[in-house]
Amino acid sequence: MYEGNGAIHLSQVTRIKQLTSLSGIFAVGDLVTARVIEVSENKRLRFSILDEISKSIATRFHPGEYTYARLISKNENSYRWISEKGYPLYTVPSPLDEVEPSWMTSICSRLTHVNRTGYVRAEIEEMAPEDMEIDPQKAIADLVGYYVDERLADHTEEGWRTSCTSRMPKRRADSARTTHAS
Repeated sequence: MYEGNGAIHLSQVTRIKQLTSLSGIFAVGDLVTARVIEVSENKRLRFSILDEISKSIATRFHPGEYTYARLISKNENSYRWISEKGYPLYTVPSPLDEVEPSWMTSICSRLTHVNRTGYVRAEIEEMAPEDMEIDPQKAIADLVGYYVDERLADHTEEGWRTSCTSRMPKRRADSARTTHAS
């Protein structure tokens, strides 16, 4: 086990390219298991937690669950979204789609496949309420926070969605993660 200094680049935390900073993602004292991906000539280490986060996604989320998601990129073969829980997911355009999602559109989706490496495929169930906002930075902070909490103690998740109807539980306004300043 290595204890010391090194760096984790944001590209080694999430596959979400829209993340521009690790500000608010980690707190002093967070414990993570990281893989060394580079040792420079001056012995500086670069770390990655991408595999660990992906494994956490694969064990935590399951087909049949619902989530809100915001469109972050699209091409002719797929739409890429960030879920309210911070993980990336994709949907495949269908001729049955009533509306083609536009930039920053939010949806309620049903997970159809969760790969063991954390890739999540979903189907669009319905458009999200117009006031639904997903902040990628906060969502990713919650995802990483859950992973950090997994490292510290058993953590249980409440409020899983069972449908996309108005009867479903409201999104939690607070982050599942709390940090304490010293």
